Amino acid sequence: MRGLIVLIGTLLMGVGSALSTPNTTRFDVDDYDRLQSFEELVLSPDGDWIVYVQLGGAADPGRAVIVQRALPDKEPLDIDIPDDARGLDWGKDGASLTYLSASNGERQVYTTELFTGKTRQLTNGAAPVSSYAFSRDGGDFAWTTVQTKREGPREPSLFEQFHEGEEPIIVDHPSLRQFHFVNPHFAEGRSSSTRSLHVRGPEGEGITVDIPGDVVDFHWSPDGMRLSIAYLHDDIPDSPFAPLYTSIGIFDLRTNEFRTLLKARPFGTSDDAVYYSGGEWASDGEKVIIRRVLQTSLWRDRRHILYVDVNARPIDATEAWFDYDIYPPGREVTLLGDGRAVVDGISLGKQSVFQLEASGARPIDVLADIQGDSYLASFDERGDTIAFVNEQHSAPPEIYLLDDGQLVQLSRSNEEISRKQLPIVEEVRWSGADGDTLQGWLLLPPDASASQEPIPLVTFLHGGPAPPMTSRFAQYYTQYGGIWPYPLELLALEGVAVFIPNYRGTQCFGNDFTNPIAPDREAVEDVLTGIESLVARGIADPERLGLSGHSHGAWLGSLIVTREKDRFIAASFAEGPQNNALTYLYSPMYLYERGYHELWGGGLWDRPERYLETSPEFHFDDVRTAILFEAGAYSQAITMMGGPKAATRAGVATEFVIYPQTGHNLRDPDLKRASAMRNLEWFLFWLKDQEQPDPTDEEQYDRWDMLRAIR
Repeated sequence: MRGLIVLIGTLLMGVGSALSTPNTTRFDVDDYDRLQSFEELVLSPDGDWIVYVQLGGAADPGRAVIVQRALPDKEPLDIDIPDDARGLDWGKDGASLTYLSASNGERQVYTTELFTGKTRQLTNGAAPVSSYAFSRDGGDFAWTTVQTKREGPREPSLFEQFHEGEEPIIVDHPSLRQFHFVNPHFAEGRSSSTRSLHVRGPEGEGITVDIPGDVVDFHWSPDGMRLSIAYLHDDIPDSPFAPLYTSIGIFDLRTNEFRTLLKARPFGTSDDAVYYSGGEWASDGEKVIIRRVLQTSLWRDRRHILYVDVNARPIDATEAWFDYDIYPPGREVTLLGDGRAVVDGISLGKQSVFQLEASGARPIDVLADIQGDSYLASFDERGDTIAFVNEQHSAPPEIYLLDDGQLVQLSRSNEEISRKQLPIVEEVRWSGADGDTLQGWLLLPPDASASQEPIPLVTFLHGGPAPPMTSRFAQYYTQYGGIWPYPLELLALEGVAVFIPNYRGTQCFGNDFTNPIAPDREAVEDVLTGIESLVARGIADPERLGLSGHSHGAWLGSLIVTREKDRFIAASFAEGPQNNALTYLYSPMYLYERGYHELWGGGLWDRPERYLETSPEFHFDDVRTAILFEAGAYSQAITMMGGPKAATRAGVATEFVIYPQTGHNLRDPDLKRASAMRNLEWFLFWLKDQEQPDPTDEEQYDRWDMLRAIR
């Protein structure tokens, strides 16, 4: 019982793992590659068992499906579930597992009995299955298949034609972009596959549902007589954005009829765009929960939610929808046994399980006080017991079970890492220039409380800017297979505070927050007022400030450096265009009218001054910041190239690194490590006058000493 109390206190206070007292061994760069993560987690209906997917890190890659008792320190059950199994779900009796697997060829649906190991194949069509679901009582079964269109040999890409062709090429210049010239794998456009929905008929045969488009998602009604279906209508024009515009319809199994409930509308000549997702049924079986996205431009939208009556004809699309702040809005809503509608997502910078109510969404009571990110949540049939993954900036992910107020840890996948010395994490809030309260995260050295002096500060700006930064462990280094390997934890362990603001434009803080009037004003003010608040608290040394960012954050960070010319000592920016005029020219023209024109108040040839004003590379004069630029050879190397040149010509200490065979995200383990170490050493060199004792870095420090002399 004492261990249980300690664990609860740990998650409430957010001070790391309670597996043991951390030793003096520090977290290091190799630990990023050792980190284990979880992809799926499902609790059995009776709450006695869990099944989950565990992913190995780059040091030991692999995928394993694990079944175990929902009790601490239990060994996995010896059951033969293929490692590629996905879409895991328990049978109604809790004694069997259903899943998708391609271990015997095309991906199909299988079910395996828990104790006998007997496996049955539930589908056997020619097309691979992409999703499936049983009705609530387990009596009915539906699934979707993906059929690839066969249209002869693949046409060579433009890159291949440019480099291997022998004839002049008449290009579709309105759609031409820089990726065609640098990335041999680049392709865009609507999928060349069709997705169909099938329902098991009375004799066990599959009946294909007649729908005017491709199926994206579906949900059973409580009585098993109807299906709500999210689909891409056939009349949606072909474009890279076409998959966004999903509509919602209802299929009635009794009449074999389908009707559209709410239809998406892409951009027209004057109309704004709208699309819908969801379709989960309310407990009364007469309403479905719909999320709506209204787009005024490709990068400006407002998100709403409504319980829609499926019997209304026609649906009143002008009804008062409620603001919906959960990110991303398409996360599936789960209806618990007691009728509560809950969703696993992000709100106000926190990932947790939120209960949907008429006034909005709030964290469910049992998780409201637990620190860090809680996700992949799964409930038992009653809705009383919940299994979930929890992690924090200062604690790697593990699986926990909360039952009747008692919290127990079920996995120890990252036990070795959790025992190491890790940074202290603090959620911070400050007032923006307009008085609004802003939110972010602060990583501090373990001995920060003992220090009476301000320390160097590096502020990290995320990309997007839509995806919020939450309390996830090494979020940018590891999530989605890795975005860009900023060693934020290592910096904190070396005595550098790390500030991670969720600035204006980040989603999950309300529609107004998501849609700033001027992206180069409010976001800049948010970052600077956040830094000022940390200086005022005595945490950050105003004479030793650093700035880093990726993608949109790299553009924003460069802009801040050029507007605050002598404020930052060092900066590092990856994959962020430095010239908005070139970004405009290098982009396809379908991004113009409803994209850049809305963002900057007109096109490049109409308002060139606005594009130059928001292009960092035209404003490096008098900048005193040493800047490291990084880019992927397959992505933004060309659009970033002007930044290092302009900075160097202006007398800025500059280094430019391009990573081979790399796109917008850096995934190769060796290159990730190289970038992480370069960033760590760059900031320590400029902010702390510190060199790492590695003889292989001698040439690097010679270069940087020369840059420092220039600066």
